[in-house]
Amino acid sequence: MPKSHLKKTIIILLVSLPVLAGTLFYTSELVAGRIVSTGKADAYEYSIRGDSNSSSKQDNQFGNGKSANRPRLLSSSWRVPLNGGVWTATCSSAAHNNNRSRYAIDVGRPVGTSVYASNSGSIVFAGWDTSGYGNLVKMTTGSYTHYYAHLSNFDYNTILSYPYWYAYHSQRIGYVGNTGNSSGAHLHFEIRNSANNGVSLIGMSGFTATNYPYPGNPCGTVSY
Repeated sequence: MPKSHLKKTIIILLVSLPVLAGTLFYTSELVAGRIVSTGKADAYEYSIRGDSNSSSKQDNQFGNGKSANRPRLLSSSWRVPLNGGVWTATCSSAAHNNNRSRYAIDVGRPVGTSVYASNSGSIVFAGWDTSGYGNLVKMTTGSYTHYYAHLSNFDYNTILSYPYWYAYHSQRIGYVGNTGNSSGAHLHFEIRNSANNGVSLIGMSGFTATNYPYPGNPCGTVSY
């Protein structure tokens, strides 16, 4: 077997990992993984296949040793914002080719399909966005801001009911549309951190990554 195809094992320490030791997991870049315990911190161990390019891609996804730039596994308390079925997610739009939207996903669904809050949080914006998102809902949860774009309309029963301008986990906030810079009915969903950089959706309940993130097409599936 060529050296370039040997499996490489990497250990990455995490400050807090909301899973139990021994848990198995799989992602787009991983062959298999296992949660391990070090006694001082939680860690996860995984193997990847491929040449030096695939290794560097994985290294880039987790940063260059600078924790401030390293996307972390998203907590499973987050969920995909669509219900029912298994829907294909794409990441190939040129609009994703930047630090803000690199980890965004687009999911094609009919106009009027319900869109649900991925986590509980304050609704900081619900209206027309002039940058291309069309009808947009922005929510904040802790240091994260989540974006639900190209909507056909908003769920005012949620937005204007007590507690005002707040949505609970899985509460409907709007409806899929084709507004703004959009070539067809779909939901654009992304999460950004306090530095306004995109956050990887790996770890989110209901999201299975394949060729993720940008420019994967498809880059995964959503099902909840």
